[in-house]
Amino acid sequence: MSARRALVAPADGAVAAVAAAFGILVLLAFEGTAFVHLSGLAMAGIQLAGVVIAVLARRYPLAAFSACLLVSLVVPLGALPATAYALARWHARTRPAVALALVGLVLLSVVWLFGERAIAVDRISTYVIVSVLGWAFGASQRSAETAAAAQAAREEAERARRAEAVRQDERDRLAREMHDVVAHRISLMVLDANRIEAGSAPSATAVAGEIRSIGQAALDDMREVLGRLRREDLDDGLARQSLTEVAVLVDSVRAVGQPVELVLHAHSRQPPDLAERTAVRIVREGLTNAARHAPGAATVVDIADAPGSMLVEVRNEAPTSDPVVALTTGGHGLVGMRERVEMIGGRWHDGPTETGGFVVRAVLPRAEA
Repeated sequence: MSARRALVAPADGAVAAVAAAFGILVLLAFEGTAFVHLSGLAMAGIQLAGVVIAVLARRYPLAAFSACLLVSLVVPLGALPATAYALARWHARTRPAVALALVGLVLLSVVWLFGERAIAVDRISTYVIVSVLGWAFGASQRSAETAAAAQAAREEAERARRAEAVRQDERDRLAREMHDVVAHRISLMVLDANRIEAGSAPSATAVAGEIRSIGQAALDDMREVLGRLRREDLDDGLARQSLTEVAVLVDSVRAVGQPVELVLHAHSRQPPDLAERTAVRIVREGLTNAARHAPGAATVVDIADAPGSMLVEVRNEAPTSDPVVALTTGGHGLVGMRERVEMIGGRWHDGPTETGGFVVRAVLPRAEA
């Protein structure tokens, strides 16, 4: 159940408190006047009933306002301004709410002014004005909330647009990489074929074998780049990058002999937001680099929430031995990671540490949950 539809909410108490305060003022203002022919005890009971109605005003604003309006035709009810506020702020259809509020208050004024009872114009006008102000305040808060929600939606759309631009740039980079590598291989094959055709090759069989080797290498290069493109589409399209995967990444790197410590003080969201998905990519790239270039070096992955952001750091000490295991990269590289982080409005740093190690650090903007 949403916060708005919760059985008890702070907004209910606030509206009820305002209704109670106005109810006391009504008791004091109309006590002893000929306008209301009821005892003080009866008036107090009616005002208390108004407070009960006000408690329900957030969930049933139209019904609460209508009930208070009908009661106020006979007896001034302090809850009317509070329910007018609730009607303007929480009723789903704003135009009918405006019409009802205006027509109802006009009707209330007419009944009071021309009814067969003593007229207290100052009290009547004050009561109606306060009700109008309650409605105006509710309408202003509703407008502010709507504007804030629209702004948040625009910002989220802009972040998504930037993320898509980063993904497209990465695809373009991989396409250029495939073009350059394969074009180079094919150029060598053409040159060797020309040597055979011109009769300048010392051994046609040897050159044919060289062409076969170059062609096989070109096919391997294409498979690698296309595989990276497919992995990118899968990760981004399904948006499965979440902080729960960090432990899996750490375990996989530990399995090849890299000592890794994980310090996780951030909360995963469902679905994971852009900052969280980017953090997982940074960790993958940082761990891959550590295992490739500093095998056996102590490595720390530190992820923490901060006000409005997420802090991500992958830090390794100086390498203790030369690399002996060739690992594939995460598909981005530090340059691609920097571009991705900066595209979403974050801050990036990578470089050597004072102790001879290496650190990758990013501050990623994160919308408040």
